[in-house]
Amino acid sequence: MVVGGQIFQFGRALARTKECIRIFNLRKYDRGYLPAVRLYASSSSGGGKQDKSGSNEGSSTAKIIAGVAVTAATAALVYKSGIFEPSGPDTPKKVRKTAQPRVRTRPPVVKVPADAANIPSQVPYLLIGGGTASFAAFRAIKSRDPKAKVLVVTEEGHLPYMRPPLSKELWFNDDKEATKNLRFKQWNGKERSLFFEPEQFYCKVEELESRENGGVAVASGWKVERLDLAEKKAILAGGKEIQYEKCLIATGGKPKSLSVFEKASSEVKNRVTLFRGIDDFKELDEVASGAQSIVVVGGGFLGSELVCALAKKSKTMGNHPKIIQVYPEKGNMGKVLPEYLSQWTTNKVRHEGVEVVPEAFVTGVSQESGKLVLKLNNGETIKTDHAIVAVGLEPNTQLANTSGLEVHEELGGFLVNAELEARSNLWVVSSYVLSLRKAKIFDPQSQSLIFLRGASSPAHLYHFRLVIALASLT
Repeated sequence: MVVGGQIFQFGRALARTKECIRIFNLRKYDRGYLPAVRLYASSSSGGGKQDKSGSNEGSSTAKIIAGVAVTAATAALVYKSGIFEPSGPDTPKKVRKTAQPRVRTRPPVVKVPADAANIPSQVPYLLIGGGTASFAAFRAIKSRDPKAKVLVVTEEGHLPYMRPPLSKELWFNDDKEATKNLRFKQWNGKERSLFFEPEQFYCKVEELESRENGGVAVASGWKVERLDLAEKKAILAGGKEIQYEKCLIATGGKPKSLSVFEKASSEVKNRVTLFRGIDDFKELDEVASGAQSIVVVGGGFLGSELVCALAKKSKTMGNHPKIIQVYPEKGNMGKVLPEYLSQWTTNKVRHEGVEVVPEAFVTGVSQESGKLVLKLNNGETIKTDHAIVAVGLEPNTQLANTSGLEVHEELGGFLVNAELEARSNLWVVSSYVLSLRKAKIFDPQSQSLIFLRGASSPAHLYHFRLVIALASLT
């Protein structure tokens, strides 16, 4: 009924307007303005008499103006109602544009080999994890036993690679093609790949068992769900079993997050990166090319390296994104450096163009109009396109939970003996292994014995632990 009434009003107003136009066109025939007004007045008043004083002429003029105004208003109302828009299925209605949520475009992890049937059912050496520790392990094994058959199983869809350049050298590349191919310049100016070895170095997984001279094969994209310690078997996701003679767990750590981000909506999480691997680097490189601002939460080594790298790259980018760093300490790397060095480092970071917000932490996060809104404990609010959480690592001890291995109740790392054995013929190499017994190690540089007892933060002992594990494996 409402739409019908609008159409009716529009029709009446249109008819009156057409009449006005017809009357005013009489000026072309030299009948003048006032005769035209009189004609309109007589036609609209039903032939009433005209007052000589001209009051009816003024009234008629007002009626003409009112008619035009009513016509325009009615036409606008009817047009806004959308009744003149085609309603066919091939003509979609206009929709007001709104800010679209960011959708991650990470490629899916490709399993190599694609079929678990092509993975050997028995191997002499099984290395779980595809990081630096596994690379060092299979290189040491092959140096002692050139015909050794080594299988590396890693969840990542990449061959073993080095992580440090992901937050440093790769960001300083002037050659975009080199960055795309994950190549960077070393301190000596020579270019090299992020991967430890080229693809040709490894043999195919399905050929490992039949190779007379042995080799190293990498089953990428596959996850070891648990270990059967008694039978010395590794069970992959999907049920595939691999019998091993000696096994090394080198799963490293995984990035920590903050509860405020973990509890956030999926729209918020799509704009947050926990920086760790190649896929994180590629995503952040893409984000930086179109962002107006990026916030890094965390003031440790990784967070400080990333803000400096992003700030340096920002100067060469057309969009010049603003880089902000937020952390609860008084200065950069305040947990590991003395105060004067921490403040010196903070000044260097600011000099790179980073906006540093010390002694602050995120208390709330939301999304508004395609932006992240970070609320800080000091009352400040930061709007940004993307956030990176770099607040440290936690030990990846999932295999301990599923396989019945011991984990330190307070520190969370694997419990091992002085030779880094968690069980017979099963070793663990990580920054998160804890020995309950004193270890006696010979240092070839000082030609002396070093006595170590399990430390809670053993990064400085990592080299010695790796030496123990590699010597035990072979």
